[in-house]
Amino acid sequence: MQRDTALTFRDIHGSEEALIASIKKIERIALVRNPEKVPLRLRFVTPYYSSKTCADFALTPAHRYQPGEDYVTVSYTWAHAQSDEGQQVPDYRIWDLAEPGAPPRPIRCPKMVFHRAMLFAQARKCPYVWIDQECINQQDPTDIERHLQVMDRIYSDSRWTVAVLSCNIANVTLLDRFKPILDILAEPCTLLENERQPIDRLVRYITQDRWFSRTWTFHEKNCAKSLALLIPTVGCTSSEETLRYASIGSDLCVDIDLFYAFGFLNQTNINDREFEQYFFRRSRFEENIMPGPHEVFGDMEKCDNSVTADRLAIFANISGLKIKLNSTALTTPEFSYSTCILALVLANLWSQDDAQEDSFDGMRLLPVKTNSIVARASTPDSG
Repeated sequence: MQRDTALTFRDIHGSEEALIASIKKIERIALVRNPEKVPLRLRFVTPYYSSKTCADFALTPAHRYQPGEDYVTVSYTWAHAQSDEGQQVPDYRIWDLAEPGAPPRPIRCPKMVFHRAMLFAQARKCPYVWIDQECINQQDPTDIERHLQVMDRIYSDSRWTVAVLSCNIANVTLLDRFKPILDILAEPCTLLENERQPIDRLVRYITQDRWFSRTWTFHEKNCAKSLALLIPTVGCTSSEETLRYASIGSDLCVDIDLFYAFGFLNQTNINDREFEQYFFRRSRFEENIMPGPHEVFGDMEKCDNSVTADRLAIFANISGLKIKLNSTALTTPEFSYSTCILALVLANLWSQDDAQEDSFDGMRLLPVKTNSIVARASTPDSG
């Protein structure tokens, strides 16, 4: 599947008949109804108390999960760029409790992501951590798809989500600029122009991190119940008490919503829409004031990821769509990403088959692009 949102539907299909035939095929082979009713079956990384070393962790069997259990979800980029040079990081191992007698395996996620996430969980006194590379069988398409359909629930049901960034703050002056952000709720204030400029530079610096431009982390940010940024400060220590209190290991732990609160109270020099792209979280707002699917789609177009078909699950999850698509069934070049998005939107608009046929009969969408269709479908009179 290719990202073809720059093309019109006529470019992609050539005729209305071909477009409609493609939509019907997508619905026939990939439509998933009411995935929110599927019970979660989650595995967690947890300390392995049978081992005498702190480097050993266990992977719990899925049947042990009880709804309502507290756990930490980890948000990160698979190509996490952070060296462990100069830091004491164990060679972590995982024992799979679903396979008694099997030897331990090395961790699969980046070493520093695992290390810092476990320190965060320890600080929150939470023994259960969910990391996709450890808790999903990445060699099993069925297990991958099963998790894709409920990924929004995995993050929204977790008590804490931690975003592990890689942009290191090595300068104490830059580090101290976090203080007014950390204090924004206790001491709400409006800064003067010359006081805001250093904060703007700080925001510009940390948002260079790849975490802010990846589609999956965009998904996790918008689905998480709470989200803390772990910002590395290796080689840098602040004398500010507020910053020391917010530190976990060599990380500064900052609630992402504090950035949004700071931006709300202080007119920054960063474009409002850009600031929202970085720090606005849909899970923080009531459904009736949340941005529509067309805005979700627009924000996703600014993000990148390696598997185009994954964007279907991400779009459906963030938009709160009840009907979704089995994206692993749509990865071949035969299927257009734009057409899959269109099929997904239409499937959530149609409530019965005759309404579907009426819409097909009146379809004249060929000259337009996907973002126009999503925007039209999001308006009350578009059905």
